[in-house]
Amino acid sequence: MSQCKRCARVSLVAVLLASLVAGPRLGHALFGVGDIVFDPTNFLENALTAIRTLQSNINEATQIANQVRQIANQVQQLQNDATNLLSLPFSLLNELQNSIAQYTSLLQQASGLTYQLNGFVSQFTQLYPTFGQPALSSATLLQQTQRWTAQMRAATQGAMQAQSIVDRLTGQRDRLTRALAASEGATGNLQGTQATNQLLGLMAEQQASLQDILAASSRAEASLIATEAAQADAAHFMDGFTTMAPVQGVGIPPFK
Repeated sequence: MSQCKRCARVSLVAVLLASLVAGPRLGHALFGVGDIVFDPTNFLENALTAIRTLQSNINEATQIANQVRQIANQVQQLQNDATNLLSLPFSLLNELQNSIAQYTSLLQQASGLTYQLNGFVSQFTQLYPTFGQPALSSATLLQQTQRWTAQMRAATQGAMQAQSIVDRLTGQRDRLTRALAASEGATGNLQGTQATNQLLGLMAEQQASLQDILAASSRAEASLIATEAAQADAAHFMDGFTTMAPVQGVGIPPFK
């Protein structure tokens, strides 16, 4: 606004001087200075030239100021771009990979029927022969009963191990706290995206933990169902295996 007022004053002075220049061109001798003559027209023309030069300098200064502002804006934009490209100094990748590897290892190391598809069918067939087939002998049936008991024990132990989640919850809570702190402190688009990915990875790890617990618990339940079915089938063919009273609530009848 001050720049506009200054330009307006300069223009007004230029108009006044121009009106003076348009007047009669007279020369006057200075009083008491001999032959020195003061030419007001020439003086005014020189003044107008000086004013025009000043106005031109003001315009150039204004252009330079605008260019400086443009450069400052470009520098600020570059700084913003650099901030958006900053990488988040925080990563849960290794921790999440280790946790999921532990869940997988727990199932792989479990005794009894395997959790892997390859080999499961043959193990199940050996542990639970085709229903409707009579046992070859009492000794054979006793061996099968012992294997069923071992499977029930292994499956129950695996389920209890998977359900021991205090350590899991402690680790997950710690990782969640750090991930949320990193998300709140993210500066720029890239850091914000990476912080979101950390939280999504934590959710995937929690989902893997739930799948681990569900698989182990379901295996224990399926082992109990298969054992009860095998017992009922054996009782159908063996006179000494007619009593189906569970032993200590496990579902394994006493062998007579």
